[in-house]
Amino acid sequence: MKQINYFLFVCIFSIVLLSSCTKTKYGAETTFKPTAASLHVVEPEPIISNERGVFPVIASTNGAPFTSFKVEHLTDFEGFPNEIKIHVPDDVTIDANGNFSRPSKTVVVEYPMVAKGKAGNLLSARFTFTDQDGKTVSTEATKIVVNFKTNPTKRYFYATTPWYNFNTGMSYSKATIGTGTEEVKKHLDIYWVRKAPDNWMVSPNSDLAAASLTGTAGYDRATAPHSRFIKIGDVAIGDVDDNFLENMDFTNSVDEIKLEDKVLYGVLLQDGRKAVVYCTVYSATINQIISTYQVSP
Repeated sequence: MKQINYFLFVCIFSIVLLSSCTKTKYGAETTFKPTAASLHVVEPEPIISNERGVFPVIASTNGAPFTSFKVEHLTDFEGFPNEIKIHVPDDVTIDANGNFSRPSKTVVVEYPMVAKGKAGNLLSARFTFTDQDGKTVSTEATKIVVNFKTNPTKRYFYATTPWYNFNTGMSYSKATIGTGTEEVKKHLDIYWVRKAPDNWMVSPNSDLAAASLTGTAGYDRATAPHSRFIKIGDVAIGDVDDNFLENMDFTNSVDEIKLEDKVLYGVLLQDGRKAVVYCTVYSATINQIISTYQVSP
């Protein structure tokens, strides 16, 4: 119900927005009132290469209701027409030919897809709605393909959760190196250590990590990942994108770095991927972090 109410709110907001726009802006080739637009406000994030995402679109009319919908791929990507979802109205379904189960004057559709290609590519599709009189209205939507993910949820580095995994965006207990799942354990790429009077972010195979993890089941310094760090400074994590990650220079990187308040750090992982960590120091023993990382090297 919460999701339905959300889409209904977006739908109403978009109808008001669309009513103030010209037909030319959204590519409508008809002379009647219906309008259509891509609902980027529903999913503002770009799409990661080879991962699943959606194109959300809306159509609304004061005239004859819509009866069908079709999609044209303008660039190369994989779509799933058999898995199209209609969020508004919530009782309407769509068949394999794009026909709605009943006519509707306002429709919010979600078209699932998987991106192909490398970072920087643009994906584009045209969505066309047909009404009971056979008239059509269309809109085009685009998404940029990226090779990075952001973990915006704030996690904490301190004595009971010294491990951090970029793939999950989670911090973990010391024992996780021995008790966690294989997928979690192999991506425990950075470790937190308190070395008074400072907090340190270190490589799992560094001297500080080895001293802290001595006797911990599952830890082997000889096979532990090797991560490298650089201090970037006062840069907003929201400004980090594919180019930023790709251009980070780790020539003078270290495997142990002191954490400072409100500072962005670069991380070079053993598998060649690059990442950044934004750190907020709350106390002598508690540090809060968020991160962005490359999905593939």
